Amino acid sequence: MKKFLAVILPAVILLSLSGCSNSESSKEEESVSSAIKTEISDAENESPADSIKTISSSLNSPLGFEEWGAAAKFSTAEQKYFNVPVRILSVTKGEAAKKEVKLYAENSDEFIYSEPEKGEEWVVAEYELSLDGFPVDSDGADVSVTSFVAAADGGYIQKDGKNQSTVTVSMIDSEYYFEGIRNGKIAFILPEQYNDYMVILGEYNETQAYFKEE
Repeated sequence: MKKFLAVILPAVILLSLSGCSNSESSKEEESVSSAIKTEISDAENESPADSIKTISSSLNSPLGFEEWGAAAKFSTAEQKYFNVPVRILSVTKGEAAKKEVKLYAENSDEFIYSEPEKGEEWVVAEYELSLDGFPVDSDGADVSVTSFVAAADGGYIQKDGKNQSTVTVSMIDSEYYFEGIRNGKIAFILPEQYNDYMVILGEYNETQAYFKEE
Protein backbone atom coordinates (compact mmCIF):
# COMPACT_ATOMS: atom_id res chain seq x y z
CA MET A 1 0.00 0.00 0.00
CA LYS A 2 2.79 2.36 0.87
CA LYS A 3 4.44 1.72 -2.50
CA PHE A 4 1.13 2.47 -4.27
CA LEU A 5 0.79 5.81 -2.47
CA ALA A 6 4.39 6.65 -3.20
CA VAL A 7 3.75 6.20 -6.92
CA ILE A 8 0.41 8.01 -7.04
CA LEU A 9 1.43 11.07 -5.02
CA PRO A 10 3.88 12.50 -7.57
CA ALA A 11 1.25 12.01 -10.25
CA VAL A 12 -1.30 14.02 -8.23
CA ILE A 13 1.24 16.78 -7.71
CA LEU A 14 2.08 16.77 -11.42
CA LEU A 15 -1.60 17.02 -12.37
CA SER A 16 -2.03 19.86 -9.89
CA LEU A 17 0.95 21.76 -11.30
CA SER A 18 -0.31 21.14 -14.82
CA GLY A 19 -3.70 22.56 -13.82
CA CYS A 20 -2.03 25.69 -12.43
CA SER A 21 0.03 26.07 -15.58
CA ASN A 22 -3.04 25.74 -17.80
CA SER A 23 -4.93 28.23 -15.63
CA GLU A 24 -2.13 30.80 -15.81
CA SER A 25 -1.80 30.31 -19.58
CA SER A 26 -5.55 30.76 -19.97
CA LYS A 27 -5.43 34.00 -17.96
CA GLU A 28 -2.56 35.30 -20.10
CA GLU A 29 -4.45 34.47 -23.29
CA GLU A 30 -7.56 36.23 -21.96
CA SER A 31 -5.44 39.28 -21.07
CA VAL A 32 -3.87 39.41 -24.54
CA SER A 33 -7.27 38.90 -26.17
CA SER A 34 -8.74 41.70 -24.06
CA ALA A 35 -5.90 44.05 -25.02
CA ILE A 36 -6.39 43.28 -28.72
CA LYS A 37 -10.14 43.91 -28.44
CA THR A 38 -9.46 47.22 -26.68
CA GLU A 39 -7.06 48.32 -29.44
CA ILE A 40 -9.60 47.37 -32.12
CA SER A 41 -12.36 49.22 -30.24
CA ASP A 42 -10.19 52.33 -29.88
CA ALA A 43 -9.35 52.23 -33.60
CA GLU A 44 -13.03 51.93 -34.51
CA ASN A 45 -13.97 54.88 -32.28
CA GLU A 46 -11.16 57.11 -33.56
CA SER A 47 -12.41 59.94 -35.74
CA PRO A 48 -10.61 60.67 -39.04
CA ALA A 49 -10.11 64.19 -37.71
CA ASP A 50 -7.97 62.81 -34.87
CA SER A 51 -5.19 62.09 -37.36
CA ILE A 52 -5.26 65.59 -38.93
CA LYS A 53 -2.15 67.65 -38.29
CA THR A 54 -2.54 71.28 -39.38
CA ILE A 55 0.42 73.27 -40.68
CA SER A 56 0.79 77.01 -40.16
CA SER A 57 1.04 79.05 -43.36
CA SER A 58 1.52 82.59 -44.63
CA LEU A 59 1.92 84.54 -47.87
CA ASN A 60 5.62 83.72 -47.80
CA SER A 61 5.05 80.10 -46.81
CA PRO A 62 1.83 78.84 -48.40
CA LEU A 63 0.51 75.32 -48.28
CA GLY A 64 0.22 73.03 -51.26
CA PHE A 65 -3.05 71.37 -52.20
CA GLU A 66 -4.13 68.54 -49.89
CA GLU A 67 -2.10 69.93 -46.97
CA TRP A 68 -4.12 70.78 -43.86
CA GLY A 69 -4.13 74.34 -42.55
CA ALA A 70 -6.21 76.11 -39.89
CA ALA A 71 -8.89 78.68 -40.71
CA ALA A 72 -11.17 80.77 -38.51
CA LYS A 73 -14.87 79.91 -38.89
CA PHE A 74 -17.63 81.76 -37.04
CA SER A 75 -19.64 79.74 -34.51
CA THR A 76 -23.22 80.95 -34.12
CA ALA A 77 -23.48 78.84 -30.97
CA GLU A 78 -20.64 80.71 -29.22
CA GLN A 79 -20.81 83.95 -31.23
CA LYS A 80 -17.09 83.96 -31.90
CA TYR A 81 -14.49 82.44 -34.20
CA PHE A 82 -12.94 79.00 -33.82
CA ASN A 83 -10.18 77.44 -35.89
CA VAL A 84 -11.09 74.45 -38.05
CA PRO A 85 -8.76 72.21 -40.09
CA VAL A 86 -9.17 72.93 -43.80
CA ARG A 87 -7.47 72.05 -47.07
CA ILE A 88 -7.86 72.56 -50.81
CA LEU A 89 -8.44 69.30 -52.66
CA SER A 90 -8.43 70.37 -56.31
CA VAL A 91 -9.01 73.19 -58.77
CA THR A 92 -11.10 73.07 -61.94
CA LYS A 93 -10.82 75.71 -64.69
CA GLY A 94 -12.28 76.61 -68.06
CA GLU A 95 -15.40 74.99 -69.48
CA ALA A 96 -15.64 72.36 -66.75
CA ALA A 97 -15.62 75.04 -64.05
CA LYS A 98 -18.09 77.14 -66.03
CA LYS A 99 -20.56 74.23 -66.12
CA GLU A 100 -20.27 73.76 -62.36
CA VAL A 101 -20.96 77.43 -61.66
CA LYS A 102 -23.91 77.51 -64.07
CA LEU A 103 -25.43 74.43 -62.44
CA TYR A 104 -25.03 75.95 -59.00
CA ALA A 105 -26.69 79.19 -60.16
CA GLU A 106 -29.67 77.24 -61.52
CA ASN A 107 -30.32 75.81 -58.07
CA SER A 108 -29.54 78.93 -56.06
CA ASP A 109 -31.94 81.65 -54.95
CA GLU A 110 -29.12 84.11 -54.24
CA PHE A 111 -26.42 83.68 -56.88
CA ILE A 112 -26.98 84.86 -60.45
CA TYR A 113 -24.58 83.54 -63.09
CA SER A 114 -22.56 85.95 -65.23
CA GLU A 115 -20.19 85.24 -68.11
CA PRO A 116 -16.49 85.99 -67.63
CA GLU A 117 -15.12 88.79 -69.77
CA LYS A 118 -12.92 88.01 -72.74
CA GLY A 119 -9.59 86.58 -71.61
CA GLU A 120 -11.04 85.40 -68.29
CA GLU A 121 -12.36 82.10 -66.99
CA TRP A 122 -14.22 80.61 -64.05
CA VAL A 123 -12.17 78.67 -61.50
CA VAL A 124 -13.68 76.30 -58.93
CA ALA A 125 -11.67 75.20 -55.89
CA GLU A 126 -12.94 72.27 -53.86
CA TYR A 127 -12.05 72.18 -50.20
CA GLU A 128 -12.85 70.12 -47.13
CA LEU A 129 -12.96 71.08 -43.48
CA SER A 130 -13.45 69.25 -40.22
CA LEU A 131 -16.34 70.16 -37.90
CA ASP A 132 -15.17 67.78 -35.18
CA GLY A 133 -14.80 69.85 -32.01
CA PHE A 134 -16.39 72.92 -33.63
CA PRO A 135 -19.15 74.42 -31.41
CA VAL A 136 -22.53 74.12 -33.13
CA ASP A 137 -26.02 75.07 -32.04
CA SER A 138 -29.11 72.84 -32.16
CA ASP A 139 -29.31 73.13 -35.96
CA GLY A 140 -25.68 72.25 -36.61
CA ALA A 141 -23.35 74.23 -38.90
CA ASP A 142 -22.91 74.64 -42.64
CA VAL A 143 -19.60 74.07 -44.43
CA SER A 144 -18.98 77.66 -45.47
CA VAL A 145 -15.68 79.37 -44.75
CA THR A 146 -14.67 82.94 -45.56
CA SER A 147 -12.41 83.00 -48.60
CA PHE A 148 -10.24 85.40 -50.57
CA VAL A 149 -8.18 85.20 -53.75
CA ALA A 150 -5.10 87.35 -54.24
CA ALA A 151 -1.91 87.48 -56.26
CA ALA A 152 0.92 85.34 -54.92
CA ASP A 153 2.46 88.41 -53.27
CA GLY A 154 -0.81 89.24 -51.49
CA GLY A 155 -1.69 92.11 -53.80
CA TYR A 156 -4.28 92.50 -56.55
CA ILE A 157 -4.43 90.10 -59.44
CA GLN A 158 -3.64 92.00 -62.61
CA LYS A 159 -5.05 91.71 -66.09
CA ASP A 160 -3.58 93.75 -68.94
CA GLY A 161 -1.65 95.79 -66.39
CA LYS A 162 -4.76 96.72 -64.41
CA ASN A 163 -5.75 95.62 -60.92
CA GLN A 164 -8.62 93.17 -60.83
CA SER A 165 -10.87 92.79 -57.80
CA THR A 166 -11.56 89.07 -57.40
CA VAL A 167 -14.75 88.08 -55.58
CA THR A 168 -15.35 84.51 -54.41
CA VAL A 169 -18.66 82.65 -54.55
CA SER A 170 -19.37 80.07 -51.85
CA MET A 171 -20.86 76.98 -53.50
CA ILE A 172 -22.07 74.76 -50.67
CA ASP A 173 -25.07 72.53 -50.12
CA SER A 174 -27.98 73.57 -47.91
CA GLU A 175 -27.26 70.92 -45.30
CA TYR A 176 -26.20 71.50 -41.69
CA TYR A 177 -23.86 69.15 -39.86
CA PHE A 178 -22.76 68.46 -36.31
CA GLU A 179 -19.40 66.82 -36.94
CA GLY A 180 -17.21 65.12 -39.49
CA ILE A 181 -15.10 66.10 -42.48
CA ARG A 182 -17.28 67.92 -45.04
CA ASN A 183 -16.76 69.27 -48.54
CA GLY A 184 -17.49 72.64 -50.07
CA LYS A 185 -16.45 74.69 -53.11
CA ILE A 186 -15.64 78.28 -53.91
CA ALA A 187 -15.71 79.84 -57.38
CA PHE A 188 -13.97 82.93 -58.74
CA ILE A 189 -12.88 84.48 -62.01
CA LEU A 190 -9.24 84.74 -63.08
CA PRO A 191 -7.41 85.71 -66.25
CA GLU A 192 -7.13 82.65 -68.50
CA GLN A 193 -4.24 80.31 -67.69
CA TYR A 194 -3.34 82.42 -64.64
CA ASN A 195 -1.53 80.38 -61.99
CA ASP A 196 0.29 82.95 -59.87
CA TYR A 197 -2.47 83.34 -57.30
CA MET A 198 -3.25 82.45 -53.70
CA VAL A 199 -6.44 81.06 -52.16
CA ILE A 200 -6.87 82.25 -48.57
CA LEU A 201 -9.36 80.55 -46.26
CA GLY A 202 -10.40 82.03 -42.91
CA GLU A 203 -11.77 85.34 -41.68
CA TYR A 204 -9.71 88.51 -42.17
CA ASN A 205 -7.73 89.47 -39.03
CA GLU A 206 -8.30 85.97 -37.70
CA THR A 207 -6.49 82.69 -38.37
CA GLN A 208 -6.09 82.09 -42.10
CA ALA A 209 -4.74 79.27 -44.24
CA TYR A 210 -2.86 80.17 -47.44
CA PHE A 211 -2.80 77.86 -50.44
CA LYS A 212 -0.94 78.18 -53.72
CA GLU A 213 -1.47 76.13 -56.85
CA GLU A 214 1.71 74.29 -57.73
